[in-house]
Amino acid sequence: MGDHRRVLPDPGCYEERYRLTAGAAPTLGVSLFVIGLRFRTEALWVAGVVIAVALAVVLGPAMAARRRVAFRADYAGLTFGSAPGALMVRRGPQVFIPWGEVDTIVLHPDDSGIAGRSGRVARVARVEVRRRDQAGAMTREVSGWRLNRERLTSVTAAVAPGIAVVEGGPSVEGPPRT
Repeated sequence: MGDHRRVLPDPGCYEERYRLTAGAAPTLGVSLFVIGLRFRTEALWVAGVVIAVALAVVLGPAMAARRRVAFRADYAGLTFGSAPGALMVRRGPQVFIPWGEVDTIVLHPDDSGIAGRSGRVARVARVEVRRRDQAGAMTREVSGWRLNRERLTSVTAAVAPGIAVVEGGPSVEGPPRT
């Protein structure tokens, strides 16, 4: 018999990976539907081959990007993965901030005005890391991944108890930067 125990997450590590965004899935579906309509009068096997190739070309990079780390909080500090660009191609270097440099983590809610699901807390649009003894903060957009406030707060409390995770408004530095 299989062991069906639930594996609890490591209390000292929180990690999020890039994923296929909600807007990309409907676009992909409509594109494949249109391709299928184009070949409706042709041989069915041709339509099947074209759709299979289109799926491989479109989903290949997205699935590879999904495995990349977008954000990580662990015993050493915070890591922001390289920011994705068009078609999930890497853009910019990975950023690591050791806990010794972190003063406060500020979570900025999504104020775009797009309605979320009822009864749910607003999504986090940006994560700002305010640093000790340094002039500037580091802000990163939450794009292509989602931040779990509770998980980040619990891991931070476990590995860096003196650092606060707070909800914030506008960034101290103005627009987000990476």
